[in-house]
Amino acid sequence: MMFYLKIFCLAFPIIIALDASWVGVIASGFYKANLGPLLSTTPNYGAAFLFYVFYVSAIMYFAIVPAIREHTFMKSVTPALVLGFTAYMTYDLTSLAVI
Repeated sequence: MMFYLKIFCLAFPIIIALDASWVGVIASGFYKANLGPLLSTTPNYGAAFLFYVFYVSAIMYFAIVPAIREHTFMKSVTPALVLGFTAYMTYDLTSLAVI
């Protein structure tokens, strides 16, 4: 159990930093252009926290832990990319579909 907790505690801030750079810098123009006045001026930190708990857990399950068990970084690259792409496209495309 401590093994998974250590991995989670390492991955959690890294994922938040990567996501903050995506949402706050890279894709902010996309969100403003497509969601405009629907965007909240204050993030819902509780919802964000829950998202990151589940998202980091999924990254651990599909990419990090299998790579550690098999002692190969390359084993995690494709699953991590697919999971990340799927998560962001789920949000972006669902937002475009329903708003």
